Amino acid sequence: MARPSTMNVVLIFSLSFMIMLSEFAIQSEGMSDYRSRSGKLSPNQRVQWRGDSGLQDGGDAGIDLTGGYYDAGDNVKFGFPMAFTISLLSWSNELLNALDAIQRGTDYLIKVHTQPNVLYGEVGDGNSDHACWQRPEDMTTPGTTYKIDEQHPGADLAGETMAPFAAASITFVPMDSNYSAQLLTHARQVYDFASLHRGQYQNSIPGAQKFYSSSGYELLMEDKFGDFYATAAQYQKQAEQFICNCLQKGDGNFHKTPGGLLWLQPWNNLQYTSTAAFVSAVNTKYIEKSQEKVGCPGDQAEPSELIAFAQSQAGYILEANPNNISYTVAYGSRYPTHVHHRGASIVLIKNGSAPVPCNQGYGLWLNRDAPDLNVLHGTIVGGPDRQDGYVDARMNYQQAKPTTINTAPLVGLLASLA
Repeated sequence: MARPSTMNVVLIFSLSFMIMLSEFAIQSEGMSDYRSRSGKLSPNQRVQWRGDSGLQDGGDAGIDLTGGYYDAGDNVKFGFPMAFTISLLSWSNELLNALDAIQRGTDYLIKVHTQPNVLYGEVGDGNSDHACWQRPEDMTTPGTTYKIDEQHPGADLAGETMAPFAAASITFVPMDSNYSAQLLTHARQVYDFASLHRGQYQNSIPGAQKFYSSSGYELLMEDKFGDFYATAAQYQKQAEQFICNCLQKGDGNFHKTPGGLLWLQPWNNLQYTSTAAFVSAVNTKYIEKSQEKVGCPGDQAEPSELIAFAQSQAGYILEANPNNISYTVAYGSRYPTHVHHRGASIVLIKNGSAPVPCNQGYGLWLNRDAPDLNVLHGTIVGGPDRQDGYVDARMNYQQAKPTTINTAPLVGLLASLA
């Protein structure tokens, strides 16, 4: 039997992958994090097992901070990952399904940016929240608010929040030019805030450090064009180095599992995998348009290599892996059924069940061996270990915990590959 050519192998993989994407689009209820929404929910809410929650958020500060998203299966609204989530969704081409999710996030970000130099970065406390296992609708933990301001700066949080304001301002231009202009105004104000008041946000909001710490920040100064372009060129070089390491053609190649998954750390690894694949898919379009290549050490990376990498990672997440399991809940024949998520594991609140007390939820629901009572359609769990191993257990929070920062990059990735 003749050995198939590389072109034929790529074509066969591409056709199989497109079939996989089509099946995903049909079977999934969508990946816009309906299950993580906080505040008043629409009657048309896709995830019917969720209800209103956090309706008093911001009350301790005398402002309305309802809405937005919880970061994962917890009941805390962390500003750092939420800003990242909305920024990535805004980069997605899947606008028909993502637009509502983006605006829910940007509406909330407008609320938390109460003054040019004031930004609320957290509602709720991670430590007290983790002492309870409750549905968000039953939440008894305090929704304490935390902010950064001139005396308590956080340039990294402000800069991260600028990104979704700026990206979404572009997204909304065709649909609502006034809203787009409002977002751009907030983006400029938050940028100025970050530029004038430096510091890492976890020093001003210490409770966030344990959950979503920042490694630092660097701001481009728009009034120094020479420095701006020089720094932009440096970022481009860093981005190319990152892509080369993903493709195993760099000076510091990232680890890949025996099954081919990009693997960076044991805790919630798929957030990095999906983001790296999304970056590769997006860069492919720019490289093809400019007819350039990625300059890797001693070699160059073709656009076809970038897209093949992106396809391989998306395929792995969706089911093409040694375990033959989809790490996207409710997609495929096998997927995680014991997700580390409070709302998914507890009996449907709309069935008239009594509220779940704070600490009783651990014994009643977290430690149950039975599958989740409520299905998290379209969510992405943390994923396998460095040897492709995965344990489908609710207590396995490193691998079984879903977050918005896992799902958002995959929305853009799949839209780019469709």
